Amino acid sequence: KAMRAASPSESGQRRSSIDSWRTSSPPKDMMAFSRANGFLGTFPLNTRVVPLRIISSIDDIDGLFESEAEISFYRIIQECLGNIIKHAEASEIKVTIKQTETQVLIKVEDNGKGFDVKAKSENKMQGGFGLMGMTERVRMLNGTISIESQIGTGTTTKIELWKKQSKL
Repeated sequence: KAMRAASPSESGQRRSSIDSWRTSSPPKDMMAFSRANGFLGTFPLNTRVVPLRIISSIDDIDGLFESEAEISFYRIIQECLGNIIKHAEASEIKVTIKQTETQVLIKVEDNGKGFDVKAKSENKMQGGFGLMGMTERVRMLNGTISIESQIGTGTTTKIELWKKQSKL
């Protein structure tokens, strides 16, 4: 399908809807990532001019983290998805959350327009606060984050969290 430019009012409505979603409270069963629809189903797809397909492979991690860590985990995924819908012009997102014996591995990929990661990280005054917030949340959970992107090739965000944050 052909893409059309959004009118200023459509762009404003889209930004407002996305911002509202990004600041919303986590659902009561916040770690329902294993049921994908609980979280991904709240994603504001109606704000897009072009269709967006979300593919997910999500292990059952319900109750794995303490409450405060769960909220940070939720916000990290929320920020990844929000960045994609706001900036990437992607038609497809893949969300993978896998549990190993020692870690929870998160991978969020899109087929959007990509960006220059180095330039974005060097010039924080041009935005990037969402990326900084994600990085800080991952750091607070004693995890690691890597963002791979090139203009025209989409973006892959990989996050590794150690289970030592868990209740087990």
